[in-house]
Amino acid sequence: MISLGLRSQNIIYTVDLRYYYHLINMDTLIFSFFLFSFCSFLFVLFSFLLFIFDKQHRMSLTTPEQYRFHQLKRNEIKTLASAIKDCREQAHAFIESRWGKTLMRRRAKVLARESRAVRRFEAGAKKRKGKKIKYELKNETNLKKRLNRLENKNKKYRQGLLKEQNNLMEERDQVFGQAKQELEERLEMIELQLDKDNCLENSDGEDFDTLTEEWTEMTAHKEEQNLENDIDELEELNEEEEIEQKQQLSYNRMTWRELLKATRVVAEKEYTEEQCGVVRENIRNQFLLLQRVMKSWLSQAVKACYIAWRDWAKKTARSKKDAKSSDIKARELKEQQAANQDILQQMESVKWIENFDEFTERIFFEHTETGEIAWDEKPKRGFVLR
Repeated sequence: MISLGLRSQNIIYTVDLRYYYHLINMDTLIFSFFLFSFCSFLFVLFSFLLFIFDKQHRMSLTTPEQYRFHQLKRNEIKTLASAIKDCREQAHAFIESRWGKTLMRRRAKVLARESRAVRRFEAGAKKRKGKKIKYELKNETNLKKRLNRLENKNKKYRQGLLKEQNNLMEERDQVFGQAKQELEERLEMIELQLDKDNCLENSDGEDFDTLTEEWTEMTAHKEEQNLENDIDELEELNEEEEIEQKQQLSYNRMTWRELLKATRVVAEKEYTEEQCGVVRENIRNQFLLLQRVMKSWLSQAVKACYIAWRDWAKKTARSKKDAKSSDIKARELKEQQAANQDILQQMESVKWIENFDEFTERIFFEHTETGEIAWDEKPKRGFVLR
């Protein structure tokens, strides 16, 4: 009984828990449903508003003229891409041909010679720069030696003037009259010379001043040159200049045969880019002309005239193409007819047999089928229906 009671209590207890759990799940489901519905409504409303705003924005920005312009621009891009692709294929085909290979060899030789000329110029410039540096250094050392010699001489001469000045100052009180006046003049002259940096006299003084000016100018010029070299080193090269410099360095390390191979690849790329540039320029000019025509033709009547002109232009181009193809066919037929005429003439000439008339002592030709006779020369004619 206890076990049954416990079991019954357990059963009742479990039933109560399931009931409450069921109630909790229902509330959660209802709340989740309302939350999901509210979020969906907000999402739909936001999408609708965004669609309306985007539609108005596009309608306010895009006009028929702008639409035609963008359509023409897309057509230009497509035409340009296809034309450049065809141009590259034609350029590669020409490069692989006999004349293209000859042209590429010539261009490769020209580029190789230019590379070697640049290398020689750079080597010569480096040599000239080294010689110039040596020459300037030699002049600087010589000038410095002469200037040091004159400076030492100036220093000794100054010391001698100071010594003479001291001796004259001691003798000032011991002399009188004319001798004292000469002594005063000599002291004044010594003071004037001592006030100057250059105490030397005559040619030595002039040489010292000249050398000092040259040394000042040389140092200023050297500082300016060093500053310019530092600025040149700090300047950064463009991408194209860096590529050219690296390419030239690689060319300088190559032999002549390797250089020809490398320059041939460059010549092929340059030829392809030149042809693509010409095609690109032509297509842009054509579309610019078409754009100007479309801008000037805005009304319906002009549009109808444009459509008629376009149809006429297409028909004319088609007729020209047909006429060209018919001319080519007629030329081929004419050449074939001439070849057949030659063959038939040879076949006809075989039928004429050469004979000799003993009475007239003349040569005559007799036709094997018709029995015709021709004197002296074999007749030249084509096939004759009989």
